[in-house]
Amino acid sequence: MVGARGKPFCSAGIPVLLMGRVTNFGKSQHDIASKSTAMSTGNGECTGMQQRVSGLLAQSASLKATRRRGEPTGNNIAQLEFQISFAAGKISENQSLSGDQTISSEKGAFVLGFFEPGNSSSSYIAIWYNTVSEPSVVWVANRDKPVSDKYSSQLRVSDGNLALFNESNILIWSTYLNPTNSSSLEAVLLDDGNLVLRDGPSSSDPPLWQSFDHPTHTWLPGCKLGLNKITGKSTRLTSWKSKEDPAPGPYSFARDPNGTTQLFILWNTKPMWTSGTWNGQIFSLLREMMLNNVINFSYVDNKNESYFVYSLYNSSIISRIVMDFGGRIQFTSWSKSAKQWNLSWEQPRDPCESYAYCGAFGTCNMKSQHPCHCLSGFHPKSEQEWSSEVYNDGCARKTILQCGNSSLVNGKSDQFLASPSMVLPANSQLWALAMKNAQECESTCLNNCSCTAYAYNANHCSFWYGDLLNLRQLEDGDPYGETLYVRLAASEFSSSKNKERVIAVVVSSVITLILLGLVLSIILRRTRMRKTEKVSGSASEIKNTIAAGGGQDNTQLVLFSFKTILAATSNFSEAKKLGEGGFGPFISGYMSPEYANSGKFSEKSDVFSYGVFLLEMVSGRRNTSFHRSGLSFTLLSWAWELWKEGKEAELIDPSMKDTCGPEEAVKRIQVGLLCVQEDPIDRPTMSSVVLMLSSDTQTLPPPKEPAFHTRRTLEGSSPGPNACSNNEMTISFPEGR
Repeated sequence: MVGARGKPFCSAGIPVLLMGRVTNFGKSQHDIASKSTAMSTGNGECTGMQQRVSGLLAQSASLKATRRRGEPTGNNIAQLEFQISFAAGKISENQSLSGDQTISSEKGAFVLGFFEPGNSSSSYIAIWYNTVSEPSVVWVANRDKPVSDKYSSQLRVSDGNLALFNESNILIWSTYLNPTNSSSLEAVLLDDGNLVLRDGPSSSDPPLWQSFDHPTHTWLPGCKLGLNKITGKSTRLTSWKSKEDPAPGPYSFARDPNGTTQLFILWNTKPMWTSGTWNGQIFSLLREMMLNNVINFSYVDNKNESYFVYSLYNSSIISRIVMDFGGRIQFTSWSKSAKQWNLSWEQPRDPCESYAYCGAFGTCNMKSQHPCHCLSGFHPKSEQEWSSEVYNDGCARKTILQCGNSSLVNGKSDQFLASPSMVLPANSQLWALAMKNAQECESTCLNNCSCTAYAYNANHCSFWYGDLLNLRQLEDGDPYGETLYVRLAASEFSSSKNKERVIAVVVSSVITLILLGLVLSIILRRTRMRKTEKVSGSASEIKNTIAAGGGQDNTQLVLFSFKTILAATSNFSEAKKLGEGGFGPFISGYMSPEYANSGKFSEKSDVFSYGVFLLEMVSGRRNTSFHRSGLSFTLLSWAWELWKEGKEAELIDPSMKDTCGPEEAVKRIQVGLLCVQEDPIDRPTMSSVVLMLSSDTQTLPPPKEPAFHTRRTLEGSSPGPNACSNNEMTISFPEGR
């Protein structure tokens, strides 16, 4: 073991004293102490270490003698043993760890020792974070065989293995390697959280055993998840049985056993969720990877092994991937300021993300009244099951394919139907990198009767064989959507069927127009009748209605007093005016520009509203009552002008300085400006907003000009109370002579 400045530690005395317990392996404590103090004194550091260890031995012997006499010793022995344990950092041949003793990695990132989950009295050998205040275990050795007394149990290197023995000296857990006569074996905890068993510190050979080959519920950076082609063994994550029981649970996270580049969540052996296929950059169903600035996935496939591994762009941030006991895979990062784990993403989030929820050839869309639908050319296998909202039987073809069917020789080949805005299927596919165009891609699939579908994108062609699973229908224009070309029988494209479809569309359109005309005529007629009734009403009735600020029970239109309207619009203040249309001006607030101008509403409208709220929260001002003479007449414009000038700190409410740092406040201003950009396409999604606000490392894009941004002059900036005219109406009632 080498010190911080490259000088050797006192290796002659430390191994025997590794865990603070002076274990008697055929030698007395006096012999061991003599050996420690008889070392060369040429190295001043070693001499000091020897003296310290000898002193600790003397204290240990004295304290243990006191304990044998029945006198109280307090926690001195435990503290003494911890000091010796911390000085060592590894377990060597014929040494043991027990009780509260621990070993830590060289830089102190991880610790190995006994732990008791929750209020349990059972103890386990585990590895946990040393620099995280919240107890966070990453690996458990004897997860299905706990020990009842950690002080009498021992973890030691013996007979070529790292093994755990209980209080009755019965083997509980082991690395289960072939016995060896080597006396230089040692178990060392590395700074990446990997526990390795190696043949001496100077060995250049791979470790004899490592915990990274046997992960439990946590996937750490650098750990491989995949298949060893030589041994046939696979590495996977397995959930805990419950929050306080580290025994293996029913959920696991592993690479597809069929060899595709997918990761699965399995319930026992049944697939429950898939990441989608790996395309060299992201998993198709793991959208969060589009914001690829925290975690860097890699896929390796060679003659010896195939596996996924990941690293962190910023290694100073503590992050992990956990298979939760509830069946969710979670990526979390430790926040030093908040002293808690922040959730960056988790899967699955909704039924559509569960594996094969709609079965073969079924598409899923949670925004639809019924989430599952069959692709064109397919129908439900079981109408009864689908009517009961059980969809996993999937869909079947209406017409069998022409290709490979000698009984259907009609001179027509199969064709492909384009299905736009789809999440590509999750089952087997083959990537062909040399396709020049989409026609070549289609021809290749058409000539293979097993080819079910294909997709073409940027000179890359993907082919699918067999059933299509995990299809998702997205909204038109969704950036995650791709066009999938599904193979159908030629008869599905026949001219007769096309004519029937055209006729059906025309007839339904005519009927719809007729019904629409009837409905409109009825509405117009009733509107005219209401206007006639209102004009014919007496002047006293109108006066009473206006004075009451509303209508009577039999009045269908609610009326408000002019005083009420003045108060609501601040005397029709320009500060609340967004624009003007055919029905007059409209005022601002949380309304998105696309809704205000054309009545269009989408999820990006909610993002706009949240951005306004975020800016209001940071500035301490309301957008609907904001007014600065000579500058901007909305909060959005003021925030934008300060941002352009690099003076965004002037926007921060002084009262926030005690609860929110300047950097965090500026980040909220930037996120708020991103949310209120003019074009809805430029605004982030709400999931992206959550990630931006929770991440300490994500680089945010610069915002563009916000909606409703304009400037105003000093003269028209502050309308006074008399800046409006009184509206009056005269009604004449003719009387008979």
